[in-house]
Amino acid sequence: MDVLAVDIGASSGRVILGSFSKGKIKLEILHRFPNKMVEVNGHLHWDILSIFAEIKTGIKIAKNKGLNPKSIGIDTWGVDYGLLTKNGGLLGLPYAYRDNRTKSVFAETLKKIPKERLYSLTGIQLMQINTIFQLASFKKQFPDLLNTADKLLMIPDLLNYFLTGRKYAEYTVASTTGMLDIKKRDWSAELIKKAGLNKNIFPDIINSGKNLGKISKKLRSETGIDCNVVAVAGHDTASAVVAVPIDKNENSCYISSGTWSLIGVELKNPVTTAGSMKHNFSNEGGFAGTFRFLKNVNGLWIIQECQRIWKSRGKHIEFSEICAYAKKSKPFGSIIDPDDPVFLAPKDMVKEIQLYCKKTGQKAPESIGEVARCVFESLAFKYKKVIDLLKEITGAKIDAIHIVGGGSNNELLCQLTADATGCKVMAGPVEATALGNIGVQLISAGEIDSLDELRKIIKKSFPVKVWRTL
Repeated sequence: MDVLAVDIGASSGRVILGSFSKGKIKLEILHRFPNKMVEVNGHLHWDILSIFAEIKTGIKIAKNKGLNPKSIGIDTWGVDYGLLTKNGGLLGLPYAYRDNRTKSVFAETLKKIPKERLYSLTGIQLMQINTIFQLASFKKQFPDLLNTADKLLMIPDLLNYFLTGRKYAEYTVASTTGMLDIKKRDWSAELIKKAGLNKNIFPDIINSGKNLGKISKKLRSETGIDCNVVAVAGHDTASAVVAVPIDKNENSCYISSGTWSLIGVELKNPVTTAGSMKHNFSNEGGFAGTFRFLKNVNGLWIIQECQRIWKSRGKHIEFSEICAYAKKSKPFGSIIDPDDPVFLAPKDMVKEIQLYCKKTGQKAPESIGEVARCVFESLAFKYKKVIDLLKEITGAKIDAIHIVGGGSNNELLCQLTADATGCKVMAGPVEATALGNIGVQLISAGEIDSLDELRKIIKKSFPVKVWRTL
């Protein structure tokens, strides 16, 4: 059985073929395309129409290769959304979560909805990027425009709408909004009312794995592919966690390492204690009724932005070269807090790192290797801090870490993480998000029976590399 996974991150997107045969899954990247925020009139947006055009290109490539996928699923980042008019038109380009418009409304919103109440209702980490704060900003800037909106769709739901014409809110990505009642697993009427929003713009919640039906007739004609659209775990972290090859007998946590580092454990019930709120942990919706108890940590975005700055200065350097320079650099030269707000969306990441180090009485890193070493060591120390908090809050014993996603390829970061935490680090699979997307489609089609079976298949299909403290 063949399926197509559309996996879109903040810097790139892919259309990937997943083939399931003889108890193993194989992957083939059919189409890769860049994705980036676009600045318009001083604000950051996503070019959602270009993204959709790239998805169609990927589908056409599948057709040209003679493939006949049974279904397609889309996952993206969370918190961002698009608005539709009553006639189904798009109400402007979606804002990007790194846009600074939410700074001014963060405190204002928490005056209307005290953070204790907001957390007890949603169980979601308080961050200015959360959808509830984005909507507060939009309402403040464009009240008349918001009143004309008919439906709010999160980014993967919006792309599914473009494919099918159907308007739903997939549970895992809806849980990132900070507007979902964690107990009812539905939109919070209390929060919608206190935020002054129209409840009718929020679509029905559906569970991951729901078959949305065929792609539209027009798209079938345009692409030559006649397949189902499955609402997979639409939040990319939820898809990545689906593919973590967890063994029930191990005491482990996961790190989904990419633009962000998502550090957490999979639970059957949410944790909304004073401790989890104090340390700002999230209870995001997971596949098959699970919860992802995790903390969002600024991740490889920092080094990606450094790479962009170096390129602008004429130094075209690959990520592997950056890691090599970092490995040769002197350890523990300087440390930053990756979650300091200055690193959210600076114009010049390298300069911000250097300024931070000077302000905190440290030697500012200068060379590419020194800057990269600073970032990687800072991430490893942050991982240790978060994992220690996970142990404290949940009472879990953690002696192993599964690192999945692009960061699992970073051998230096894996070793630094093992050294900092004292845990065994199991790196891989790299394409966890796409695998989780594919896996949910296979479960939806009845090809695989359960999440546990899927993880065993993934473990057999994609061996992991083990790192231990030196």
